[in-house]
Amino acid sequence: MIKTAQATPAKPTITCGSTYTNGGWVQTPPSADVTCTVTAPATTGNNQAIQLDARIDGNVKAEIHTVTAGKSVTVKLPKTEGGHQIRARVYTASRLGSDAAVFATGWGGPSLLSPGPLAASNGKFQVQAMAPPRTASETTAVTAQMQWRLAGTNDAWTNAGTATNVTAPLNQQVKFTSTFDAAAALAAAGNTSRAPVRMQFQVCFSYTGVSAPSCTGQTQESVLVRIPHAFGGGYPTTDVEAGQVALYTGEFQTTATDVTVPGYGSNLTLERSHLSYTGTGDVKAWPTDPVTGVFGPGFTANLEGDDAVGLAGMDVIDQRMSDGTIALLDEEGEALVFVNATGKTGTVVGALAPGTEDTELSGVSATLTGTAAAPSLVVTESDGTKTTFVPVTGGASKNLDWRPASIAEPGQAGSTTFGHNPTTGVVTRIVAPLPDGLSGTACPTSGTLQPGCRAIDLSYTTVTDPNGKQVQRLTQVSAVMYNAGTKTVESQPVTRYTYDSLSRLSTVTDVRSNLSTTYTWEGSTTRIKTIT
Repeated sequence: MIKTAQATPAKPTITCGSTYTNGGWVQTPPSADVTCTVTAPATTGNNQAIQLDARIDGNVKAEIHTVTAGKSVTVKLPKTEGGHQIRARVYTASRLGSDAAVFATGWGGPSLLSPGPLAASNGKFQVQAMAPPRTASETTAVTAQMQWRLAGTNDAWTNAGTATNVTAPLNQQVKFTSTFDAAAALAAAGNTSRAPVRMQFQVCFSYTGVSAPSCTGQTQESVLVRIPHAFGGGYPTTDVEAGQVALYTGEFQTTATDVTVPGYGSNLTLERSHLSYTGTGDVKAWPTDPVTGVFGPGFTANLEGDDAVGLAGMDVIDQRMSDGTIALLDEEGEALVFVNATGKTGTVVGALAPGTEDTELSGVSATLTGTAAAPSLVVTESDGTKTTFVPVTGGASKNLDWRPASIAEPGQAGSTTFGHNPTTGVVTRIVAPLPDGLSGTACPTSGTLQPGCRAIDLSYTTVTDPNGKQVQRLTQVSAVMYNAGTKTVESQPVTRYTYDSLSRLSTVTDVRSNLSTTYTWEGSTTRIKTIT
């Protein structure tokens, strides 16, 4: 039998006992979490509610309950100081949903309802805060002021915008709603990081007649993350001939796979990517690390190695001394953000915590092993695949540049390994996992490879970058494998690169077809003008 609802169901009702009322505020916080009752409407028949969803304090994840007509379920509000909210809806069998029933109450000091825990955005965050009611002694006004600072620090708070009048009637809770533009706040402060930035955020309420403001950060710390690009994560995009454009920001993104060499079961690959809004656009401000920066200003090297497993192609950006984070960015700029377990800045070792909701839901975890001066970053995916990164140059109490070292897949004999030049730090060879019958030393990351090994070798030249420094640029990638005809392991050039006077990528040539792609740039910026 199929049931079809014909009318939108009524809203559920919410009560939290006689002490805590909708719109009310209690000065003394409870000693335990507060139990509240949510009751489905009594309507029966096809329009009967069969499911009730309740969200507590702006949480993205709802508590889902199966209900019948008039059935009640219990939910709990946390005992922590501040404002609290329940939003509940019911649904019929045909998924018609009711309007949201909202119950707002509070105790003690002020708090934020949104942004919620692990919130992340490319730009703006919706803000909702609640504070205690004013009493007769505060005779005139209440104002609210948004503030921020880099998370994990004790820096002074920076005001975001100006104070807003939020005066409410006597003995009624004070509510504040607004928008916090994290991108604009960071830009105004001169922060041009190309990585996600972790920010501590609060709203301070000032009451006439009270000497000091009351801030949400005094009752509960709130941290949000501004992500640098609007690709992935549900952001709208449109395809163009050479890549894609983010409709939210207008940013252009393109990815090119320059090398694909067959391994065993998967391929060895090398990619590069361009995001037009990375950093400030100034060639002198482009990162010069010897792993992702080998294509010069404007392109990021994605040294994937194995194209089927692992995260070696991601750009590791270490900001532990700035805001306590290590982020991994893919070719579209979509980020996994991990945070020191303490939430503070510093180069400690141990398991890292997810810094955004997307990171928490990804199933990917990260741990720093070794010592603060010589750490390894082990990133583990949900299937158990481990990608290990090590510093180009170690050292404690500073942000580090990282290079991929290995990819280990469960059930796979051997690992994809990466060789590097110990002087310059560049990756010089990527070796496929060992085939059956070869020992662990047969396919080294430098020197002679035995028959059966497969690898790609990377060759470089030294150039002068826009800051006058001597740096490495990738000039050629070669496939190294056994040639049955000559019965030798041979190195065959696959791709060659040239650069312009500012050491930006100019041409990419497929050696086998002799076809080239040419890039021109907008003035002295890191933004592509033409691709031909």
